[in-house]
Amino acid sequence: MAANILIPYGCRSGQCGSCLGWVLAGEIHYPDGFPEAISRSDAAAGMALFCSAHACSDLTIKLRSAADIFG
Repeated sequence: MAANILIPYGCRSGQCGSCLGWVLAGEIHYPDGFPEAISRSDAAAGMALFCSAHACSDLTIKLRSAADIFG
């Protein structure tokens, strides 16, 4: 969001999951603690909540499409 990339969001605090996507390359961290709306297993699989994640490096990300969300 700070980089002016249009990412869907609802809460901006990692509680709703609207901004869930994938980190394909690079590193992130959550400065305010691990968010509620993502499981540790999803995070280990490369998923992130972009409204509350901060980049530690350059990133390549993939946002969810409507098909990912609604099937």
